[in-house]
Amino acid sequence: MVALMLPVLLGLGIWQLARAQEKDALLDALARHATLPPLELQALPLPDARPDLHFRRVRLRPDCPAQAGIARAGRSRDDTPGYVLLLRCRAGGTLLLVSAGWQRRPNPATAPALAGRTLEGLLVPAGREAPWLLVPREGLFGLAPSAPPGPETIPNRHRAYALQWFSFAGILLAVYGLWVRRWREPLETPAPEA
Repeated sequence: MVALMLPVLLGLGIWQLARAQEKDALLDALARHATLPPLELQALPLPDARPDLHFRRVRLRPDCPAQAGIARAGRSRDDTPGYVLLLRCRAGGTLLLVSAGWQRRPNPATAPALAGRTLEGLLVPAGREAPWLLVPREGLFGLAPSAPPGPETIPNRHRAYALQWFSFAGILLAVYGLWVRRWREPLETPAPEA
């Protein structure tokens, strides 16, 4: 069992170290994307189709109907905690969220329609509700600008995972060593009765 499990545990640790190097390269590329000049876009592809757009500054003209929006916990550009108002919009047929800005408390007031206005901001993959999130440089409708997410918000725990797998391998060897030592000890024979 030890001969079977030890290579598996060591292999998983080595694999996590390789993943850590890949993640480092990805985070470096994403950090470089944010330094590039803004890119003019008419439509948005899906995030998997254009990883070069992740954390990229863009100019985009979204179509946002009048709506109540979504209030999420977030931070202002000067790192004050509060709420970010997100709007559901479309850009060339693709759904995206637009951060209208930051507010101290969530305000349920309806945001007016936003159409025909070009916004410049950071484009990031969003997840479940929409493929993309656009965080404009300036707040909309009198709101303060919200803090854009950066590549540093992406977790990179692969080295810790590697250490965990190597620790499991070390524990397995220690337990096996103790078992072998105990197995080799001679059995004590009871003293004969007088």
